[in-house]
Amino acid sequence: MHTHGLRKHVHGSQLSRRRLVSLGATAAGVNAALVACAPGTTSGGAGETLALSKTPVKVRALVRAGTDGHVKWFKQQTPKVFEAERSTIKVEFEEVSGGTIAEKLLVLAAGDSVPDIVWLGVVADGGRGGITKGVLRPLDPVLKADKFNASVYWKQALEMFSYQGQMYGIPRAGHFGCHVVYVNQVLAKRSGVQVPLADANWTTDQLTTWAKQLTRAEDGVWGWSPTVAIQECGTHWLRTFGGDLFSQDGKRLMIDSPQSQAGLQWMADARFKLQTTDNLRANARQLFQEGKLAFMQSTPGVVAEYSAPNQQFVNFEWGATIAPKHATTGTRGTMFGGGALSISKQSKLVAESWEWIKWITNKDNGVLQVAGGAGSPGARDDVWLDPRLAQINPIYGLIQRTYKTTGPTHLPWNETYFELTNLVNTKLNDFWDGKTGLTATVQAITAEATPILQKPPA
Repeated sequence: MHTHGLRKHVHGSQLSRRRLVSLGATAAGVNAALVACAPGTTSGGAGETLALSKTPVKVRALVRAGTDGHVKWFKQQTPKVFEAERSTIKVEFEEVSGGTIAEKLLVLAAGDSVPDIVWLGVVADGGRGGITKGVLRPLDPVLKADKFNASVYWKQALEMFSYQGQMYGIPRAGHFGCHVVYVNQVLAKRSGVQVPLADANWTTDQLTTWAKQLTRAEDGVWGWSPTVAIQECGTHWLRTFGGDLFSQDGKRLMIDSPQSQAGLQWMADARFKLQTTDNLRANARQLFQEGKLAFMQSTPGVVAEYSAPNQQFVNFEWGATIAPKHATTGTRGTMFGGGALSISKQSKLVAESWEWIKWITNKDNGVLQVAGGAGSPGARDDVWLDPRLAQINPIYGLIQRTYKTTGPTHLPWNETYFELTNLVNTKLNDFWDGKTGLTATVQAITAEATPILQKPPA
């Protein structure tokens, strides 16, 4: 288990143990939270009155484009279940197909036309700009008014969607990072390779040894091409090798540490030393689905997509397991990943918006969305431990047993995450292409990142 997972700091958003307990104290455990999801809830509390309209209303929700697995699930299940049980509420989904949700949100805010519900990301979808710019609504008064037990969600997830001591998002999905390796079992078995899918008892050295064995460059079949984008997949390897992207306090970029450099070099070795790929920036998922890549790295969300009824991604036998341990230290990388749903400050339909959010993020939807091909499960222990997940794929139980809790996701103290990760990825591209050396690359990144990290929060 990655030792960083034992503690976490996100500037301006850390939730204390006392506050988490207080959030849960208003309801008697998970069952009470689920009872609070019943249709027609009305309650009052300081700062909010949650009374559902008795006449029909339309709630607008700003989400990703509908090709996203979770959005497809929203659009399928909302009329079938939610609206069927609540005749006065209709949810309309407004899909962002160009740019990020955060960018679109700020444009809409300038025109006083922000939807009621907003898809919220941290390391994706433009990040927390809607929070820091004051477009989204603090949810603490809503939780208090509904006596809602938010502590059923992972502590790491609640911290990610909190800012300056207040919660802004309810987690809709969560995972332990870009730490799953997908295996083309046809290629593996053909070469006599038996990857330990059941217990993930393998090392980084074994992965690269088997990848080299499975590579047939003359046929365009490759063994291993790590996913190098730094946001999640790249950071997984930095942490596996004992490094990190940001310091715990978010005030320093850690890309130049010896451990982080070791992780970067290990990724580069796949091309330049081991020759298990000819392009570190290739679309690994596309190659895998074409049967031309033996090992692919991604999040556990792909398990749901590949397991969905009538899926058309893969037409061969595949398997999935946790990425290998470091060959010497036994460390495994992990970080929290996932998204949330929030309510805009402009919304006049707070009660109705909240009614949908707590329904779509409840335990049953957290499990059933996986069976529906939506992606990662809900960010709650009661979801990940549900036996229905094990029936889809045993990897969910393996992940939970191995990690117990997700690792931290360190963010820059001044909310410059996307500026900095864009810098890191742009500079690393020359390294992945063999145009620059590792030392020169990390020195250049560090030099440019330092003044960015010294800027005050925007």
